[in-house]
Amino acid sequence: MNRKILLFLLAALSLPIYSQNFRITAENNAFTVGDLVVKQQVEYKDAGTYGLGKTWDFSFLQPINEEYEVNYFYPDSTDFSLICGQEPDARYYFRLRNDSLFSVGFDPPQQEQGC
Repeated sequence: MNRKILLFLLAALSLPIYSQNFRITAENNAFTVGDLVVKQQVEYKDAGTYGLGKTWDFSFLQPINEEYEVNYFYPDSTDFSLICGQEPDARYYFRLRNDSLFSVGFDPPQQEQGC
């Protein structure tokens, strides 16, 4: 009896265990034409203390500007790793590398270059 239990446990422990069966990839998770990205401008609220096991709830904050609009697009039709975000007061540049999104630039509103 003990031998059967031991064999079962050894067999069970030798099987691979996965918590997720997918990886974040550009093909599966990149921005695509028609995606809607929503950004809300809200009053500043101090998040409080930081650390592991903290939960912050900002759902009760009221928008400052209901009409705040941001347009995201690819400025270069051959380079889909560069993403541009056009806001009413500025332009932001992001670079997608592997599974990370990096902020790589910023243009104030008076400049008419870049994207």
